[in-house]
Amino acid sequence: MKKLFVTVLLIAILALTAAQVMAQNPAPVKIGALSMLNLTEEEYAAIANSRLLAYNYLMEQDVLQGSASAPANMPEIEIVYFDTLDAMVMALQSSSIRMFFIPQSTAQYLCANNDALFMPFTIDYEKADRLIYQDLIRRSGSGYSFLMLENQTELRDQFNEAIAAMEKDGTLETLQQKYINDVISGTEIEAIEFEKFDGDPIRVAVTGSLPPMDYVAPDGTFAGFNTALLSEIGKRLERSIELSQVDSLGRSAALSSGKVDVVFWTQTTPFSWMTPEERMANAAERAAERAEKYTEEEQALWQAITEKRGISREADANQDMPEGTIVTKPYFQDAIIFVKMKAE
Repeated sequence: MKKLFVTVLLIAILALTAAQVMAQNPAPVKIGALSMLNLTEEEYAAIANSRLLAYNYLMEQDVLQGSASAPANMPEIEIVYFDTLDAMVMALQSSSIRMFFIPQSTAQYLCANNDALFMPFTIDYEKADRLIYQDLIRRSGSGYSFLMLENQTELRDQFNEAIAAMEKDGTLETLQQKYINDVISGTEIEAIEFEKFDGDPIRVAVTGSLPPMDYVAPDGTFAGFNTALLSEIGKRLERSIELSQVDSLGRSAALSSGKVDVVFWTQTTPFSWMTPEERMANAAERAAERAEKYTEEEQALWQAITEKRGISREADANQDMPEGTIVTKPYFQDAIIFVKMKAE
């Protein structure tokens, strides 16, 4: 009887110890993300964990707003890659993942059209009035660009010039309001008209898999913000735009095979379009600006986040860049946030 009592007591102690260890070291949270070409899931997880530090600070400053607890209170992140948004949503619905990362505009569109989904946090861009806020959002976010082969520098430069002119004259902001903000608020996505011009068209591949940015209606009609942007670029360059739909996995192949000239691309950074020399010069300029405008606390936070990311400047810029390609400057930048199931 005494031996039995001792055995039961030992089992109870071991169980209590295990429970305490598990409480102190909870299991990683499985979070979905769209696949990155040049980052492993473990490398992306380091970036995601650094993102939690940034978002915790932004929540303290009321720039990140939500009903859940601070992101930094979450356990460590385990990233699970998905090739498409649809596959990621299905994994969330089947509880294979707890939540997933996605650009905020797409998250807002998904949640507005699916009552089972919600966003625990959102970025209030109007309150991002300090350099540190803008830098953290940009570093934690994703850029939208157009991808081309590296020998297409002339076309890339023409796109950049057209986009810069649209930004200067207010056209870009108007398109963002109509085809992103208004659509999220419930306005129906419109089909886009394209003007025809003499000469060879610019052939562009879209997937339709990241609404309201990249959208193809069920009947095959091309619409959404990127389509509207391409229509305007075609007018300014006086070149016909010829669209074709490919799946997400086929984008690079369509480009490398010569089937298309341009591919809509996301998951770029503000530095993906630069040469290595330009990145170094830009990094030095940004560092000088931070030294001038950051408080000591902000500088310490920036350093902590940089160390946690554990990725070089070059690797950061080329996270999702196929070999032998170049991109335009990002024409839209968006924060990356969580989407979860309401039932959780």
